[in-house]
Amino acid sequence: MQVTSRAAPSHFLARLLQLPRPASSQKVEEVLAPKLQDWRRSAGALNRVLKDLKSHKRPDLVCQLVELLHRDGRVRMGLAQYSSGLSACARAKQWQLALYFFFHAMPEGHVDPDTISYSATITSLEKGAQWQLALRLFDSMPESSLAADVIIYNATISSCEKGGHWPRALDLFNAMPEAKLSPDVISYNATISSCQKGGQWQLALHLFNAMPWASIAASIVSYSAAISSCETGAQWPMALQLFDSIREAKLVPNIVSYGAVISACGASGEWQLALRLLGSLHHDSCQPNVISYNAAISSCEKVGAWQWALQLFSAMPQAKLDPNVISYNATISACEKGQQWKRALAFFHAMRDREITPNITTHNATISSMAAAAQWQRALRLFAEMPETEPVPNLSICYNAAMTACEKGGQWQLALHVFHSMPAAALEPDLISYSAAISALEKGAQWHLALHLFASMPTPTRTHDVISVSAAISACARGQQWQRALQLWESMPQADTVSFNAAISACAKGQQWQRAVQLLASMPQADTVSFNTALSAFGPETWQGALSLFRSMPKAEIAPDIGSYNSVLDAACDQDAGYALFLEALQQNVYHQLLRKGPWFLDLHEMSRGSACLAARWWLSTILPPRLQTQKRQKCIIVSGFWHSALWSSSSRLAGWNYRMGPQPVFVANGGYPNSCSGVAPTSQASGQSSAGQSGKPGTPS
Repeated sequence: MQVTSRAAPSHFLARLLQLPRPASSQKVEEVLAPKLQDWRRSAGALNRVLKDLKSHKRPDLVCQLVELLHRDGRVRMGLAQYSSGLSACARAKQWQLALYFFFHAMPEGHVDPDTISYSATITSLEKGAQWQLALRLFDSMPESSLAADVIIYNATISSCEKGGHWPRALDLFNAMPEAKLSPDVISYNATISSCQKGGQWQLALHLFNAMPWASIAASIVSYSAAISSCETGAQWPMALQLFDSIREAKLVPNIVSYGAVISACGASGEWQLALRLLGSLHHDSCQPNVISYNAAISSCEKVGAWQWALQLFSAMPQAKLDPNVISYNATISACEKGQQWKRALAFFHAMRDREITPNITTHNATISSMAAAAQWQRALRLFAEMPETEPVPNLSICYNAAMTACEKGGQWQLALHVFHSMPAAALEPDLISYSAAISALEKGAQWHLALHLFASMPTPTRTHDVISVSAAISACARGQQWQRALQLWESMPQADTVSFNAAISACAKGQQWQRAVQLLASMPQADTVSFNTALSAFGPETWQGALSLFRSMPKAEIAPDIGSYNSVLDAACDQDAGYALFLEALQQNVYHQLLRKGPWFLDLHEMSRGSACLAARWWLSTILPPRLQTQKRQKCIIVSGFWHSALWSSSSRLAGWNYRMGPQPVFVANGGYPNSCSGVAPTSQASGQSSAGQSGKPGTPS
């Protein structure tokens, strides 16, 4: 078998090839100087040099050579030389130089462009993501009495694809038969990709399925583009079907098609399937790359499987792959969804250690992670460290996340400061911005400011944004402004469950139980929160209504939870019916934590004031007496729950429960356990009775 090898380059060509990328104009001129005289006499030798440079993959030198010779003006340059320069510009991604050749150098040299010149220039613009210029040049071809060929159509469609302008790409594709041109596989691939990137997955699949009817055999690029369109449409079964059909078409899946199907499965929450696909890459002799790992990590991130995301990230160095900014962003987002803010922050700092610059997405995910954990100080520190940048689509997310962090940390002043700083960053507050700021004001009981900010929203936004209206209603509820809350609620075109619940809460806090019940009855689909909020509107005087509403929950197919029992028992705790309901709750194991540390330890966590009083009554009357008959002295402990020391204010209810027992129970207020609150638990004794303390506050430690 004969083996052909490339001839050794001449001394002149060797000197050219030794020049660095990019080479300075001065160095190129020094090497060219001995040849200029020959080229001025005949361009044949020049053509050979241009061809040799192309074969040695030095388009940068071809560009410089053509540019220098044009500026020299003494070498006659024709269409062949300029076409070589234009083609080299496309390969070297020098679209500005291509425009210079096409619009300045060629007219100055009285050289008219042909279809090859147009094709090379449009391709240069496509490579440089200059889709508007590519379209303008394409549309100007009739002025030169030239008709575009398939290559020019393909380059222009590809430029539209890169520019995200799918309608024009589709128009160009559909115009090809009118121009008596038959689209080839490249035409289909570029148009399918354009539709996929534009979110038009149905069109993309339609084009793919039309290829056999046009007698066009789909390539692996066609399959990859079609599979990617399934990711856009969350059609993971179709993506798998297309992936499996690659082998039926006698093609071999490559790393791009694997990455596409992994992303499609991950986008639909099928993260385990995505991981299996990543593990099967070796079956097709494919080595995982950064893109495939990123797709797998993103699939874990979308479902909050942060442990798997971390494991994949840790496996990248073992696969001799360096994580990039997308790898870090996906992993940080996974930590955010898994409420692992410390890990998210560690990855953020690790990026800087590896000299990887965090982008807006990185800051968004990390600040959001801090916000979810109420780490408002850290969130604001990261927010302040963000580099100054031009306004970008995702920049407002950072501001919104910072405001959310302030809201969760109870820092309404700081949230308002972040909100008002958005215009200085050339950002217009969006719906989420307003909602986050209003929610922060609501949490801070600043209902006046919340309503003022709500009123400042653009009218179309204000009337149609359910989240911000609900936040404003909640702010009114905190300020005991139930009338204003109802006015806001009535202004909504269509209320959702959250806004209904906010309005019911406002009525409940305003002791308007009738209106609360009316709102509940008008809800299309009430939930447990709706009933619990309405139940909280009832007081001791209307306990029968609370009990009746509670009993109606099963009819509405709503299962009562601990909040439901707490709300109704707050209203009925002085009634026998209330005590009977409490005993019913015990049978349902609602208050399973009461005696979790034994009969001498009453744990009132998660209980309201009314349910806690009934629990104490039950404990003192049912649990302790039989056990104290055999005990002379026994330390008894009550731990209060989220209602803090509200039981002390109800001590009169317990004072009448007199039984012959040992020492007075010890109360540890505000949820502290004895082993962590030494010195604060009262230990004063009273013989003959057990009372909650006559002074209404904890006793003095002995």
